[in-house]
Amino acid sequence: MHRLLFLLVLASACSAVGPLDLRDTPTFAVADLKQRVDGIAERAKRGEPFIVQVKQGDEVPVKLTVEIPGLTFVPGQNAVRFDRDVFVHYGAGKMHVSPDGQTWASMGDFKAIAKLFGLGHGGSFQVGVGLSTPDGPVVSVKVGAQ
Repeated sequence: MHRLLFLLVLASACSAVGPLDLRDTPTFAVADLKQRVDGIAERAKRGEPFIVQVKQGDEVPVKLTVEIPGLTFVPGQNAVRFDRDVFVHYGAGKMHVSPDGQTWASMGDFKAIAKLFGLGHGGSFQVGVGLSTPDGPVVSVKVGAQ
């Protein structure tokens, strides 16, 4: 799993947008990846393309690491739930993302991704500190896009 994540993070650093001929590219459902992680990691190492389809309602675990002087984030059981279908293409050391499997943007091109997914200009980042029952002190972080 770590090998696949490392390869995908490296690939996301590249940025290019263009038409993709994906007729013979296999598609894997995100729900099936856990059982196929070794085979898909090997496929990525060999540079063989593939598509991962994340369906609306699918959840993917989030591993967030924050380490700054005086503060370390303690990982929990968080997940990202997708509100729409998303396709991720990996091939030739590059990653692309698509809302429909037809029109693609490079994973590193945030302007193209925003346009492709209909995101507006701007967003928000909020941090709050408060008290709640039964949790006691709570730090809230909220990130949003328009």
